[in-house]
Amino acid sequence: MRSIFSNPIFELVVAGIVIAALASGSMYICANLFEEFYLLALKKGDTALVERIQLQMVFGAVFNLVVVYFLHKLYSALFLSGARLNGMSVNREPIIRSALNKVMFGSCIFGMASVLSVFTLKFWR
Repeated sequence: MRSIFSNPIFELVVAGIVIAALASGSMYICANLFEEFYLLALKKGDTALVERIQLQMVFGAVFNLVVVYFLHKLYSALFLSGARLNGMSVNREPIIRSALNKVMFGSCIFGMASVLSVFTLKFWR
């Protein structure tokens, strides 16, 4: 009987969750770093600096999405090459590639939603 941990779909889902968690965690750390400057600019009434900090955080979120996308592309390539080395038939490759794309899409959406929620909670009070 196969274990759930040796199931490739389980491995794909876990990788998607880990990559999305890394993205949201790194964005949360960036938001904490900017929070002091943001609150100081807000107290002083410097709206130009407040808008610039918000814009930098949006750029950070977009950069985070790009990093998540390329992490998934790298993981997909490694997963497929490992599957080929382990004797995966050529007929199964489109199915595996489709599953990888679905996990990548879901993880990118989940990661961006968590990044934007952290961003919104931190800076739009």
